[in-house]
Amino acid sequence: MSAYSIKDFGAHANGARVSTAQIQMAIDTCHRNGGGKVVIPEGGIYLCGTLNLKSGVELHLEKDTLLKASTQPGDYKDVTLAGEYGGNSGGFLIMAHEANNISITGEGAIDGQCEAFMDGWWTEDGKYIRKPKPFRTRIIGLIGCRKVAIKDITIRNSAQWTCHLTGCEDVDIDSVTILNGLDIPNCDGIDPDHCRNVRIRNCHIESGDDCIVIKTTKEFADYGPSENIQISGCTLISTSSAIKIGSETVSDIRNVTVEDCKIRRSNRGLAIQLRDSGNVENIIMKSCQVETRKFHPKYWGNGEAIYVTAVERHDHGKVGQVNHVTFHDIDFTGENG
Repeated sequence: MSAYSIKDFGAHANGARVSTAQIQMAIDTCHRNGGGKVVIPEGGIYLCGTLNLKSGVELHLEKDTLLKASTQPGDYKDVTLAGEYGGNSGGFLIMAHEANNISITGEGAIDGQCEAFMDGWWTEDGKYIRKPKPFRTRIIGLIGCRKVAIKDITIRNSAQWTCHLTGCEDVDIDSVTILNGLDIPNCDGIDPDHCRNVRIRNCHIESGDDCIVIKTTKEFADYGPSENIQISGCTLISTSSAIKIGSETVSDIRNVTVEDCKIRRSNRGLAIQLRDSGNVENIIMKSCQVETRKFHPKYWGNGEAIYVTAVERHDHGKVGQVNHVTFHDIDFTGENG
């Protein structure tokens, strides 16, 4: 496999100057030459805006390197999806559209610099929930991609959804660490959205929103159902739901297995939340340890270990059905029944 160091393309390792163009040039060259590995070298701090990952490219972060999100909105390709991001706009740090055989790997870290995108507090009775600015970044956004691998990296301080996978197939997420602020709203960990054949395993995720949440959102309905998703061996801490199906369910979600996960200090444990016309079926959640606690009442949840609802999102709306759901061998300790 051919390797391309971003230093050879003039990237700045001091964390002070934006290196988006230089890193993108390395990605483009790698792709144009038939694929390979783009290396972010050990020990550097690289500041950048939106990077467009392309087919055949592995973005590899070496140990002790840091890819740092720019705090300037002008450094991002803006993607406005008001329905899915609470009315906020923002750009992805790493994105790809209809790319195949792509991966993000290595023992390095990605920092979203979430504090730069916050402005005070939503809660008047204490410092519980941060108030976001109108623009805030997301980390990874992949749309219509196939054969995707995300392995070993650490992502921290995302200001919004951390890893949004839309219409993707054959996805393997393994041994990824996500460390987001527990007071940052909407900073979901991993969101498979209209995705098929997804494996999420051995991950550690801390998030101020859902850690792992399977969706079918309205904006991407043409991609069809989310199905054949396996989640195993993960440790999860959330001020919302550790693992959730929904609430966006415009298409079906089916054939999901969750097993051998440890849920700690979370506002909800295992949740199914239908609000739209899609159905949820063939769900197995087993052999999990769930520990819940109550948080501020403005957060989503009330210390439930298992939470299942099907309620119309809007008056006169249509809600789907929940069928063939199994909870087995769930060890629960919590502040609510």
